[in-house]
Amino acid sequence: MTPAAAVEQVAAIVAPRAHFTENDVYARLAEARIPTRVADLAYKSTQLAWGRTVLDGLGIHFSDEYFCLNAAGEIVESGRLAKQPY
Repeated sequence: MTPAAAVEQVAAIVAPRAHFTENDVYARLAEARIPTRVADLAYKSTQLAWGRTVLDGLGIHFSDEYFCLNAAGEIVESGRLAKQPY
């Protein structure tokens, strides 16, 4: 499963729905046999993109850096969004 294909699956799940939960999205991605880590990155990346789209035009400068945290709040991954395939 490529990053682009996983993001397309997320879009196909949420686009036709007015209301959905994070659990709904993850359950549908699991049904599509998308690996948990791939599903997580695809969903969280699309959340980030949607947020930036909503805030576009407000004069906000967005960083190109991202950080993934574990349940304890520790950084477990970081990098530049431009190099993140999701």
